Amino acid sequence: MISATEIENRTKYSLEMSDECPVCLLPCSHPVELPCNHTFCFLCIKGVAYSAQRKCPMCRTPFPREILKNPKVINHEEIARIASEGDGYIWYYEGSNGWWQYDHRTNQEIEAAFSCNRSSCEVLIAGFIYKVDFEEMVQFRVHGPGRKRRIKRDLVSASKKGVAGLLLNPSQDEKNSDTSDSEEEESGEAAGRVARALTLTALVNLYEERIHSIRNDMEQLSLRLSRLGIHTSSFVSDVAPVNGSTPTQES
Repeated sequence: MISATEIENRTKYSLEMSDECPVCLLPCSHPVELPCNHTFCFLCIKGVAYSAQRKCPMCRTPFPREILKNPKVINHEEIARIASEGDGYIWYYEGSNGWWQYDHRTNQEIEAAFSCNRSSCEVLIAGFIYKVDFEEMVQFRVHGPGRKRRIKRDLVSASKKGVAGLLLNPSQDEKNSDTSDSEEEESGEAAGRVARALTLTALVNLYEERIHSIRNDMEQLSLRLSRLGIHTSSFVSDVAPVNGSTPTQES
């Protein structure tokens, strides 16, 4: 028989697990809900939205990337609280329409590196690795295309648009949301398409060169065989009979 304490512990564990993001396996940071009713960290599902699949990691239901412009935030009051609590210094990055506060976890990583007098650090944001350069006070994506954006260390009370791409005031126009990541990703996708096109062109050119080389080899071989009295009309289908005799059909 299960004791009351065991039931309580299992219930507590179940509640804790229900707040766990299936992508990063950590407690959800700024949880958002997809149309399929599954919940993830906003930045985690943002990374999924930038992938080629763009499907819910749990049920594989497709969802549009446009959902990031107006996500269904589970607890928007939490964003306002995080953006205003405390009186110390935190880190900001410059988006397309002003300054945005880093999410709590990323801010802790950057502050820890800065406190250790490191010249830079790397952080994982929405599935991409970014380098934070404290000497130039910029951040940029380590792999792939992307622009440099300014960063700063300022008071919690400093003016900001929102936290980690989520607006403090969701009633603002969509044009006031942080679209810099989308623009950066779209430029990355465009660059990827160009790279794939160039790769395909290179493969076609290589194929044509190889075909030309094979034809030259066939011509050289045909010439050598003709000198030996072996006449060929095609290496693909027909081989001319030796000494002008006609091939006999097998019965």
